[in-house]
Amino acid sequence: MSHAFADAEIVLGIKLKLESYGKSVYVDWVDDPQLNRSEVNVATAKHIKERMHYCSALFYATTESSFVSKWMPWETGYFDGIKNKVAILPVTEEQTLTYKGQEYLGLYPYAVEGHTELNPDDDLLIVYTKDKSAYYFEEWLKK
Repeated sequence: MSHAFADAEIVLGIKLKLESYGKSVYVDWVDDPQLNRSEVNVATAKHIKERMHYCSALFYATTESSFVSKWMPWETGYFDGIKNKVAILPVTEEQTLTYKGQEYLGLYPYAVEGHTELNPDDDLLIVYTKDKSAYYFEEWLKK
């Protein structure tokens, strides 16, 4: 998950929620606490690249803090280039089913938690593409 470290508490909550869906979630400072992310360097970039190769998708957790991150734009561009499976995860005060990305973030699909008419009590991860199509996360991964 691409995120701003300033949002650590929020990121841990998102990580737990995604894991409750049966997903494995890589968060650098949790899984690789030895990494120095305070400065951009070749060693850290190489390690993160290696980790990304094992990921099926990248969620970009967008918050007010994410716009000052040194790493998030790089992570997004790199992952988009190798896997083409980046989705914005809007972190907002209130849940919404719509998202209008700022600048380059608007180029990517976005993911929200939702329900279906058949299973109104079950939370599902839904990805909305630029053409306004909605896919369950697993379906989107296969596209």
